[in-house]
Amino acid sequence: MAVDSRGTSVSQSFVGHSQACEWDIACHGFAKADVTAIGFMRRQFAESWTGPGKGSMRHMEDQTVAALEAVRTARSGSNGVAFDQWAVLGCPILPGRATFSENLGRYAKEGAFAISPQVIPQCSLHSLPGQLSIVLGAHGPNLGVGGWPGTEHQVWSTAWSLEKAVEPEGFWLIWSCREPDISGLPGSDSVKALALAVHKPKPDSSAKWRVSMDHRQEKSSASWCPWKMADILDGNGNGGPFSMACGAFGLRFVPLGGHA
Repeated sequence: MAVDSRGTSVSQSFVGHSQACEWDIACHGFAKADVTAIGFMRRQFAESWTGPGKGSMRHMEDQTVAALEAVRTARSGSNGVAFDQWAVLGCPILPGRATFSENLGRYAKEGAFAISPQVIPQCSLHSLPGQLSIVLGAHGPNLGVGGWPGTEHQVWSTAWSLEKAVEPEGFWLIWSCREPDISGLPGSDSVKALALAVHKPKPDSSAKWRVSMDHRQEKSSASWCPWKMADILDGNGNGGPFSMACGAFGLRFVPLGGHA
């Protein structure tokens, strides 16, 4: 029997053994921009009918802006998929660090009236998936996951948990970071984001890739990395099946139409 909790219908009870999940990648999008270009992207989204409005865009965290662009790119190849009953899971890495640093410095010099209270709701771990769920009109769960370098794989295990408990129609899985927080490369100050839209396999699916997640799968030496995945999905890999380790699980990606 379903159990209602905070407006979410939980259709399955917890089971003590892992069950495999399989999804088709309906579409994907990647975005990367220098920090100096984020202001232009804010104005572009604020003036768009799909944007969340000028007020929200003004204070939106840079990684959320990049994620919006990644989602916009993905939706252009979605073939009219409706996302209203989908879940949104986001993993921004160290969200709000630069914004808080700037605002705390301003507060020390000019006082409380020099900063906006919007900094807090716009720069939390859950801000990115919350904003994207509004833009997408997605009424499924939206959660921030991880938030620290090395936690990127937790998005997949969270999707697995929600798949078994809530059964949304699909998931938006989103990763974002500010490059110095990841690579530490001198002179690099850019923001990037990857968005994957995944759903249960369908007979009429136009997806080019299928991903399965199972704790029993053979683990690859390569760990999950969203930025390597962006290159593979864009055709820069070998084009064949491949596996990635994902915490206690294994991910296997298979190109549709050419797998056994």
